Amino acid sequence: MNFANIENRRDQPSSSRDEFLLGKCQAIQAFRSMKKRIWLIGSICLLPLTAVLWYGAGSTTLPNRRLDRLTRALLSEPAGAQPPQMAIHQQAAVLDTREAVEYAMSHLPGAIRIGYQEPELSIVSEWPKDTNILVYCSIGYRSEHIQDSLRKRGFTDVKNLLGGIFAWAEAGLPLENAAGAPTDSIHGFSAFWAWWTDYDKVRY
Repeated sequence: MNFANIENRRDQPSSSRDEFLLGKCQAIQAFRSMKKRIWLIGSICLLPLTAVLWYGAGSTTLPNRRLDRLTRALLSEPAGAQPPQMAIHQQAAVLDTREAVEYAMSHLPGAIRIGYQEPELSIVSEWPKDTNILVYCSIGYRSEHIQDSLRKRGFTDVKNLLGGIFAWAEAGLPLENAAGAPTDSIHGFSAFWAWWTDYDKVRY
Protein backbone atom coordinates (compact mmCIF):
# COMPACT_ATOMS: atom_id res chain seq x y z
CA MET A 1 0.00 0.00 0.00
CA ASN A 2 1.55 3.33 -1.01
CA PHE A 3 1.45 6.65 0.83
CA ALA A 4 -1.11 8.18 -1.50
CA ASN A 5 -3.65 5.41 -0.95
CA ILE A 6 -3.26 5.62 2.79
CA GLU A 7 -3.69 9.42 2.78
CA ASN A 8 -6.87 9.11 0.67
CA ARG A 9 -8.39 6.68 3.10
CA ARG A 10 -7.58 8.71 6.21
CA ASP A 11 -11.23 9.82 6.68
CA GLN A 12 -12.73 6.47 5.75
CA PRO A 13 -13.34 3.50 8.06
CA SER A 14 -10.20 1.40 8.11
CA SER A 15 -8.95 -1.76 9.68
CA SER A 16 -6.49 -1.86 12.54
CA ARG A 17 -3.78 -2.91 10.08
CA ASP A 18 -4.45 0.14 7.87
CA GLU A 19 -4.35 2.42 10.90
CA PHE A 20 -1.06 0.84 11.94
CA LEU A 21 0.40 1.32 8.47
CA LEU A 22 -0.83 4.91 8.32
CA GLY A 23 0.81 5.73 11.63
CA LYS A 24 4.01 4.02 10.54
CA CYS A 25 4.15 5.94 7.27
CA GLN A 26 3.50 9.23 9.04
CA ALA A 27 6.32 8.45 11.48
CA ILE A 28 8.67 7.68 8.58
CA GLN A 29 7.75 10.94 6.86
CA ALA A 30 8.29 12.89 10.09
CA PHE A 31 11.68 11.21 10.59
CA ARG A 32 12.75 12.01 7.03
CA SER A 33 11.76 15.65 7.48
CA MET A 34 13.56 15.85 10.82
CA LYS A 35 16.67 14.19 9.32
CA LYS A 36 16.82 16.85 6.59
CA ARG A 37 16.60 19.63 9.17
CA ILE A 38 19.28 18.02 11.33
CA TRP A 39 21.55 17.64 8.31
CA LEU A 40 21.04 21.29 7.34
CA ILE A 41 21.63 22.62 10.85
CA GLY A 42 24.66 20.35 11.28
CA SER A 43 26.17 21.53 8.00
CA ILE A 44 25.76 25.19 8.99
CA CYS A 45 27.32 24.56 12.42
CA LEU A 46 30.27 22.67 10.92
CA LEU A 47 31.21 25.40 8.45
CA PRO A 48 33.15 27.55 10.98
CA LEU A 49 34.96 24.48 12.33
CA THR A 50 35.83 23.36 8.82
CA ALA A 51 37.23 26.83 8.04
CA VAL A 52 39.33 26.83 11.22
CA LEU A 53 40.75 23.38 10.47
CA TRP A 54 41.44 24.35 6.86
CA TYR A 55 43.30 27.51 7.79
CA GLY A 56 45.06 25.89 10.72
CA ALA A 57 46.30 22.76 8.99
CA GLY A 58 50.00 22.36 8.32
CA SER A 59 51.28 25.48 10.05
CA THR A 60 54.95 24.88 9.39
CA THR A 61 56.30 28.08 7.86
CA LEU A 62 57.24 31.46 9.32
CA PRO A 63 55.05 33.35 9.29
CA ASN A 64 52.84 30.28 9.76
CA ARG A 65 50.12 29.45 7.23
CA ARG A 66 47.34 30.42 9.63
CA LEU A 67 48.81 33.85 10.33
CA ASP A 68 49.84 34.42 6.72
CA ARG A 69 46.34 33.75 5.35
CA LEU A 70 44.68 35.87 8.04
CA THR A 71 47.08 38.73 7.42
CA ARG A 72 46.56 38.70 3.68
CA ALA A 73 42.80 38.48 4.14
CA LEU A 74 42.71 41.51 6.43
CA LEU A 75 45.22 43.72 4.67
CA SER A 76 43.82 45.55 1.67
CA GLU A 77 47.31 46.26 0.34
CA PRO A 78 49.59 43.31 1.15
CA ALA A 79 51.98 44.59 -1.51
CA GLY A 80 52.52 47.69 0.64
CA ALA A 81 53.52 45.58 3.64
CA GLN A 82 57.05 44.83 4.75
CA PRO A 83 58.12 41.26 5.73
CA PRO A 84 59.94 41.17 9.10
CA GLN A 85 63.12 39.66 7.64
CA MET A 86 63.41 42.68 5.31
CA ALA A 87 62.31 45.26 7.87
CA ILE A 88 65.09 44.47 10.34
CA HIS A 89 67.74 45.37 7.78
CA GLN A 90 66.32 48.84 7.16
CA GLN A 91 66.83 51.97 9.21
CA ALA A 92 63.35 53.26 9.94
CA ALA A 93 61.33 55.10 12.55
CA VAL A 94 59.22 52.34 14.09
CA LEU A 95 55.70 53.09 15.33
CA ASP A 96 53.73 50.68 17.52
CA THR A 97 49.97 51.03 16.99
CA ARG A 98 48.86 48.67 19.79
CA GLU A 99 47.44 49.29 23.26
CA ALA A 100 49.70 50.36 26.13
CA VAL A 101 49.50 46.97 27.87
CA GLU A 102 50.61 45.20 24.68
CA TYR A 103 53.50 47.62 24.20
CA ALA A 104 54.60 47.27 27.83
CA MET A 105 54.96 43.49 27.56
CA SER A 106 57.10 43.69 24.44
CA HIS A 107 57.72 45.74 21.34
CA LEU A 108 60.21 46.08 18.52
CA PRO A 109 63.50 47.63 19.71
CA GLY A 110 63.28 51.40 19.68
CA ALA A 111 59.59 51.44 18.73
CA ILE A 112 57.50 54.46 19.70
CA ARG A 113 53.91 53.72 20.74
CA ILE A 114 51.46 55.83 18.76
CA GLY A 115 48.33 53.82 19.56
CA TYR A 116 45.28 53.04 17.48
CA GLN A 117 41.96 54.12 19.01
CA GLU A 118 43.22 57.68 19.58
CA PRO A 119 46.58 57.73 17.77
CA GLU A 120 49.07 60.31 18.96
CA LEU A 121 49.84 61.68 15.52
CA SER A 122 51.39 64.75 17.08
CA ILE A 123 54.47 62.56 17.57
CA VAL A 124 55.20 62.74 13.85
CA SER A 125 54.00 66.28 13.22
CA GLU A 126 57.54 67.69 12.92
CA TRP A 127 59.01 64.78 11.01
CA PRO A 128 60.10 65.27 7.37
CA LYS A 129 57.51 63.86 4.98
CA ASP A 130 60.06 61.53 3.42
CA THR A 131 60.92 59.85 6.74
CA ASN A 132 61.22 56.08 6.42
CA ILE A 133 58.46 54.84 8.77
CA LEU A 134 57.53 51.27 9.74
CA VAL A 135 54.22 50.72 11.53
CA TYR A 136 53.05 47.50 13.16
CA CYS A 137 50.51 45.91 15.50
CA SER A 138 49.69 42.27 16.28
CA ILE A 139 49.14 41.11 12.70
CA GLY A 140 49.05 44.26 10.58
CA TYR A 141 45.38 45.25 10.59
CA ARG A 142 45.41 48.16 13.03
CA SER A 143 48.73 49.40 11.71
CA GLU A 144 47.34 49.44 8.17
CA HIS A 145 44.83 52.09 9.24
CA ILE A 146 47.59 54.16 10.84
CA GLN A 147 49.63 53.71 7.67
CA ASP A 148 46.74 55.19 5.68
CA SER A 149 46.44 58.09 8.13
CA LEU A 150 50.13 58.91 7.80
CA ARG A 151 49.97 58.75 4.01
CA LYS A 152 47.03 61.16 4.04
CA ARG A 153 49.18 63.53 6.07
CA GLY A 154 51.78 63.56 3.33
CA PHE A 155 54.25 60.89 4.47
CA THR A 156 55.59 59.16 1.40
CA ASP A 157 57.58 56.25 2.80
CA VAL A 158 55.35 54.35 5.24
CA LYS A 159 55.42 50.57 5.37
CA ASN A 160 53.31 48.14 7.36
CA LEU A 161 55.01 45.16 9.03
CA LEU A 162 53.50 42.07 7.38
CA GLY A 163 52.21 39.70 10.06
CA GLY A 164 52.91 42.26 12.78
CA ILE A 165 54.70 41.43 16.00
CA PHE A 166 53.39 37.85 15.75
CA ALA A 167 55.42 37.19 12.61
CA TRP A 168 58.34 39.17 14.03
CA ALA A 169 58.48 36.95 17.13
CA GLU A 170 57.99 33.76 15.10
CA ALA A 171 61.00 34.75 12.99
CA GLY A 172 63.11 34.93 16.16
CA LEU A 173 63.79 38.66 15.84
CA PRO A 174 64.62 40.78 18.94
CA LEU A 175 62.03 42.26 21.29
CA GLU A 176 62.26 44.46 24.35
CA ASN A 177 59.93 45.18 27.27
CA ALA A 178 58.85 48.44 28.90
CA ALA A 179 62.18 48.69 30.71
CA GLY A 180 64.10 48.28 27.47
CA ALA A 181 65.36 44.82 28.46
CA PRO A 182 65.34 41.91 25.99
CA THR A 183 62.31 39.62 26.23
CA ASP A 184 60.78 36.77 24.28
CA SER A 185 57.15 37.21 25.34
CA ILE A 186 54.48 38.89 23.25
CA HIS A 187 50.97 40.08 24.07
CA GLY A 188 48.27 38.32 22.03
CA PHE A 189 45.59 40.99 22.69
CA SER A 190 42.96 38.28 23.37
CA ALA A 191 42.50 34.51 23.29
CA PHE A 192 41.00 34.72 19.81
CA TRP A 193 43.84 36.73 18.29
CA ALA A 194 46.52 34.80 20.18
CA TRP A 195 45.31 31.63 18.42
CA TRP A 196 46.58 32.97 15.10
CA THR A 197 50.22 32.59 16.07
CA ASP A 198 52.20 29.41 16.72
CA TYR A 199 54.54 31.34 18.98
CA ASP A 200 54.70 29.51 22.31
CA LYS A 201 55.29 32.57 24.52
CA VAL A 202 52.21 34.58 23.66
CA ARG A 203 50.27 35.96 26.64
CA TYR A 204 46.94 37.79 26.97
